[in-house]
Amino acid sequence: MKIRELAPFGLRIRPDLKEWFADYSKKDNRSMTYSINEAMEFFKKHKEEEERKIADIQ
Repeated sequence: MKIRELAPFGLRIRPDLKEWFADYSKKDNRSMTYSINEAMEFFKKHKEEEERKIADIQ
């Protein structure tokens, strides 16, 4: 599924984070939507790895 096929929704972001994403997006020649999705995917992957490590310990 492509990003443009997804229904848009409102997202409230702190001004400092919005500014950071805007700057990052410009430097990377990407849209803010792409950058936010990239950050969420990174966070999701990190959390899944963390949960696996915890499960392995138990």
